[in-house]
Amino acid sequence: MTMGSAPIAPDEGSKSAFGAKEPFVGKISGSWVNHDCEACTNDKLVEYLMENENLSKEEAEEQAKSDFDHFMQIEVLGPAKYEGKTFHVLSLDVPESGNFESKWMVEMGFLHQIHGNLRTEFGVGEGAETLEEELEQIAEFLVGRAYEFKDISWTEDEYHPFAEYNSDASVTFKEIGENSSNEMRPLTVPTAEVDPSEHGEPKDTGETQEVDLSE
Repeated sequence: MTMGSAPIAPDEGSKSAFGAKEPFVGKISGSWVNHDCEACTNDKLVEYLMENENLSKEEAEEQAKSDFDHFMQIEVLGPAKYEGKTFHVLSLDVPESGNFESKWMVEMGFLHQIHGNLRTEFGVGEGAETLEEELEQIAEFLVGRAYEFKDISWTEDEYHPFAEYNSDASVTFKEIGENSSNEMRPLTVPTAEVDPSEHGEPKDTGETQEVDLSE
């Protein structure tokens, strides 16, 4: 998907395990629509797609190309067990229909619960002539903000965050997981914005970064 507007509000959609992390607090230090960092370009995502979705290497490499290469790079602020770690949400596609069962709409749903409509409240997407330009504005909005995060493991009876705003989103995460043709990896989502100054600065321990293969 290369043109048009990214669905980021509850009226813009249509309905169409792996180990999960414990809740944590983190600061978004990076968000890139088009990116070639180590986390984005290593072979882990391609290998995962080949193994779990029975794709050829060429098909996996093509699928690994997403609308939003590196949605969130999160520097952990707590708890202590995750100190010094960096978590990532990678490779998100923006569905043309705004399919509520997509990971993109789940992420947008949680951001909507926290901030309200990003367009009307913050002007995110205004003036954008292409999807990429709008996604770049979302990335700019995210960087520097700190949140409480949790992992969705697709076994919860919790309803989609847009469910209270749009009846088409009245689906649980468990149902989304059951509707998927492939086993879904946990998805890291923000649940509340926090003041990063109350949690200290991220500590670099030199450990290998933790990579969340979100698609």
